Amino acid sequence: MRLWPVTNQAIANQSFDSLDELESVLFERCKLLSNERDLIRGLTYYHW
Repeated sequence: MRLWPVTNQAIANQSFDSLDELESVLFERCKLLSNERDLIRGLTYYHW
C-alpha cells in the first residue's frame, strides 16, 4: 500500500511534544485525504 507516504507528508521533518499533538496533525491530514477519493483509489486500489 502506498498510502503512508501521503499521510507522512503532514508530519515530515517535525517533532511533536506529545502523542496527542501527533495524533491531531494526522487526524487533520486524514480528514483532508478523505475528500481525495480518486487519489486514495489510485494509491490503494480500493474500489470507492
